[in-house]
Amino acid sequence: MLNQVFISYRHESPEHARAVGRLGELLRQAGLPIALDQFHLDEHPGGPDVGWPKWCEDCANQSVCVLIIASEGWFAAYDKGGAPAGVGLGAAIEADLVRQILYDEKGVNPRIRLVFLHDVAAEKVPRRLRDWQQFRPFEGNEQRDQLFRWVAERLGLEGIEPPRFRWADPAEFKPDLADRTKKEWPAVVDLLAGRSHERILFFGGGSGLGKSELLRQASAYAERLGIPVVWVDFKGGGLNLVHVLGRFDLDLRAH
Repeated sequence: MLNQVFISYRHESPEHARAVGRLGELLRQAGLPIALDQFHLDEHPGGPDVGWPKWCEDCANQSVCVLIIASEGWFAAYDKGGAPAGVGLGAAIEADLVRQILYDEKGVNPRIRLVFLHDVAAEKVPRRLRDWQQFRPFEGNEQRDQLFRWVAERLGLEGIEPPRFRWADPAEFKPDLADRTKKEWPAVVDLLAGRSHERILFFGGGSGLGKSELLRQASAYAERLGIPVVWVDFKGGGLNLVHVLGRFDLDLRAH
């Protein structure tokens, strides 16, 4: 067996893939050996010499533990339904192997766990996969710590410490915004409270829709939480790397 954790997921959207990559980064920061297609492709731009299907099969079969990233697409592959031809072949192979492993082990499952990075309706989770601990690492430190401890225990590694983050608790703050409080402002609050697996928020829209005011209110809220803020405005043009880093230096020097 390979003393590594294999992350199995289905390529369903860029947002889903980014969340998976973020989880892989956190695990790797803690010193845990990770098998993830995104990391493999970074290190081997040509992909695996044995091809992706064989690479996926070997990782699923030979890794000491496997994390399944819960999604309707992955579960559809497990249930052998809902997948267009030629799509999600790696996940389909991995799902078949998981099914066979659970069958062979007669329900004793020391290797495989589900990880939820997005909400998935309970009825979408195959019955055979509901019996074991399910981790939700972006819902709080306790959930993340449980996941890291389980992986470290499975790999026989000691002294593994999950990356520590100082997330501020949400504070009472009513932004002076006329029409951006239903969707965009909660996204700001979740990001600054560490409840979002995304690390970047992009607010789009034409001129006059209040994007600058939204950023000013977000900056004021972050400062209320004690989170350092750097404001870089590219509107005027003419900025180069020296100017941008100079702005960081001015705003963050005290920290």
